[in-house]
Amino acid sequence: MQGIKKIEINCVTILMREERIRREMRGNKKIVYAIFIAVMIICGICYSLFGFNDKEDVNITAEEVPQGEPEIEETQISKDIYIQMCGAVKNQGVYKVPLGTRIFEIIEMAGGLTPDVAIEAVNQARVARDGEQIYFPTQDEVIKGDFAIEGSTKLININNASKEQLMTLPGIGESKALSIIQYRESGSGFSSIEDIKKVSGIKEAMFENIKDLITI
Repeated sequence: MQGIKKIEINCVTILMREERIRREMRGNKKIVYAIFIAVMIICGICYSLFGFNDKEDVNITAEEVPQGEPEIEETQISKDIYIQMCGAVKNQGVYKVPLGTRIFEIIEMAGGLTPDVAIEAVNQARVARDGEQIYFPTQDEVIKGDFAIEGSTKLININNASKEQLMTLPGIGESKALSIIQYRESGSGFSSIEDIKKVSGIKEAMFENIKDLITI
């Protein structure tokens, strides 16, 4: 009988311990929930106090940062032009040079002039024009009258000038020189210097560049 009573007492003790453990666990869960809720509330308060301020700071900073000066495109700073060098020059061809380059500078790029060049025929100090063909005649060409020296009073007669003579005019290349010759040979020639504008490819702008250099 005493053994049975001891067993009953032990069972009761175990049950009481289990009940106490359950109560403690329920209490711990409530504490955990309470802590979690408290943390969430604190996070919400911190966000409302500091989160919007951060955004405002970012906006203010973005507005206060001065914008840099707009970059100027390279094409606005410098412009390149193309010049054709031909005649008594060592390296004939088309040269790409900065706007404002003078003739003597392009001569240096072309390797210089040949020994038989008529050095006085071309004004080397003037500024080159875009699309210009610069022809350097020889001494023989100048003596024969096939070339008019720049700055002289001798004008190019468009009714009888050779292809080489016509090519000394600003902007007149080989194809335009041949067009001028073809035009005058197909009719009665030019009756005025303005008639040269009737040639294909010669517009008002080009005429303005050559009108003081031609005659009939």
